[in-house]
Amino acid sequence: MIDTLPEQGLVSVLQPFNKDGSLKDIIYHSKPLDRWQTKYSRCGIVLPPTSIRKYCRQILEALLYLRGKGFTSFQHLHSGNVLIRKDCCKLTGVENILLGMKPKLQSVITRLVKHKADAFDSVCFGHLLFELCTGYELDSAAPQPRHLLDIAGHDAVELLNFIFYSDTIPGINEISTHSYFKGVDLKEMRAFNPAPIRLTPAMKSCINKTNKTAADLLSRKHRLGKKEKVNH
Repeated sequence: MIDTLPEQGLVSVLQPFNKDGSLKDIIYHSKPLDRWQTKYSRCGIVLPPTSIRKYCRQILEALLYLRGKGFTSFQHLHSGNVLIRKDCCKLTGVENILLGMKPKLQSVITRLVKHKADAFDSVCFGHLLFELCTGYELDSAAPQPRHLLDIAGHDAVELLNFIFYSDTIPGINEISTHSYFKGVDLKEMRAFNPAPIRLTPAMKSCINKTNKTAADLLSRKHRLGKKEKVNH
């Protein structure tokens, strides 16, 4: 539920409490109600390869679902925005698109994705995949030599290379059909039967404006980044 507090100039977002926590909670062996300042300060764990495949494939399905509803780019994908319920991922933070919130990874990956809004989600997904494989967040736009040592021999290396080092950053649909996900059974999602969503013309107009605003903001950040680089 989204509510506004005009007097304070605030927007309030409420959602049901998820006792199983987020994907980040699983990585760092923390609980939803642990103190934010300390819950992710320790080194995380590496999830089993089968869990990584399953969770990532579910997340890709959620991103493709949003694309099918008109959102060209989610931009707010990270492990803290993925809730786990009965071994099934639930993508949250969709309201951030409509509220114009700054994406968590914007300052880190803008130069890599340049002005391509559709590449933003792919790189965010690559960051999430890296965190699942290593137990810590990637602190650069793409894995550097010091990071590669930590994923050497992991079966997700080929997919990470595909995302970060292809001539052109692949789209979410291309990533979802990568051989890394061959044989993944989405049995948990077969029970998912959402109510049909019918978008009114006003809702479609809002989504189109949101997409344009996000693309314009990304393009502006890219131009500012290039200008700063020239000045230095």
